[in-house]
Order: sequence, then C-alpha cells, then structure tokens
Amino acid sequence: MTYTLLSSEEEGLLRPLTKEEVKPEHSNWRIRHFLQTYKLPELEQWFDELLDAWFIWAEFQYQWQKARDASMQHLEFPFPYRKGQRELVSGVYRTILRKKELFVQAPTGIGKTMSTVFPAIRAIGEGCGDRLFYLTAKTITRTVAEEAVSILKEKGLQFKAITLTAKEKMCILDEPECDPIHCPRAKGHFDRINAAVYEMLTECDSYTREEVLRQAEKWNVCPHEFQFDVASWVDGVICDYNYAFDPTSK
Repeated sequence: MTYTLLSSEEEGLLRPLTKEEVKPEHSNWRIRHFLQTYKLPELEQWFDELLDAWFIWAEFQYQWQKARDASMQHLEFPFPYRKGQRELVSGVYRTILRKKELFVQAPTGIGKTMSTVFPAIRAIGEGCGDRLFYLTAKTITRTVAEEAVSILKEKGLQFKAITLTAKEKMCILDEPECDPIHCPRAKGHFDRINAAVYEMLTECDSYTREEVLRQAEKWNVCPHEFQFDVASWVDGVICDYNYAFDPTSK
C-alpha cells in the first residue's frame, strides 16, 4: 500500500487506484491474485495512521536512549578495585573504543563479570556501541551477569536488560506446537504483541524469565516469541552463546 500511495502522489492521480497482490499457495503451488481498489484519501489516511503508530515507538526509543546515555556518563565502578581489576576494566574499555578483540584468562574471584560489564556499558554511553550482549553457557553465570547489571542500576544506571530462556522452558504446552490449532496463544498473537511489548518496555527495566511469563500471560501471547520482541528494543541481552553463533537456535 505504501508503494501505491507514493506512485499516486508522484503521478498526481486523483482516480481510484487498484493494487494487485500475488501470493503463492504452498499446499498446491498455485498462484493467487488479489485485487483491491483504493481512493487517494483512503491511502493517505492509512499512511497517517501508520506514521502515528510508528512515532510512539520512535519517541520512546529517543527519550529512553537519551536518559540512558546520560546515566552512564558519571557511572563509577561500584566496588574498591581488586588486584588486576583496574587493568581489566581499562583493557576492555580500550578494546571497545578501538573496535578490537580481547581474550582474557583470569583466576576465579577477581570479579571478571563486573570488570567487563561496567566498561562495556560506559562505552555504550560514549557512543561506541548500541547494545550489550553477554553470552554464556551456564545458568549460574547468567545469574551473575544479571546481578552485575542490577548493582550498577542501584548506582544510578538506567539500563533495560533481558535474559533469554529456551523455548522448552517458556512454552505453556508440554510440547511446543506453534500454531493456532494446538496453542491458544498463537491465535491473534500478532494482534496483541505490540501493546504487550510497549507496556513492558515503558513500565519496567529488568526482564527476567518470571516477568516475561507474567506479561505474556496477561496479554495472552507466546512467551518465547515475546521475549525476542522485547530483546530487539532493550540495551542488554543475556543469553546462551548459541543464540549468537547458531542461526538455527531460537
């Protein structure tokens, strides 16, 4: 419809316009044609409503990122530095600024999580990144990352972070069946998902598995897909490394 509107305005047409859609039917490999006629005022009204809906999200993102970046400017390391910690913090920060890669091996107890999360967040505040991904293979290290972000937020950081959870642990069914016939939340999911995501983004900043499940139940949407929609808007994503390196993992 957007192309129909743009072409009509470019050509200065006032007569009704016909849009044709061509869709394949995978069940029998036939091609179906759909014709629909619009008047220019109808297209303009549709486009105005589309922009109004988009503006709400754009305004939220702009205002939030401005507040987030401001909170990062004077953020201090939350603990007295242990031996080797200051060097690690500086190394991570410089690596991000220079767009390089860093491999670190350090003993248990030095505080590696905070020493990497803190400088990464400060670098985002300097415009050297847009989002933080914390990848791990163990549940306990995901918990430690969540705690690190929580501690920094107690120090004044404004930061939205989500922890991604496997489908088997999020699905309301015993066995995932992602279709309206088997899953009651699949029917109408996309009619409700935008409102569910926007409400969660504007009402809280931390999205644990329990919070995601609660919000998904409230709006009757798929909790697994819901968490990915939320993740596309947040500042930090904590997840299993397969989500980053395995394109089939979801």
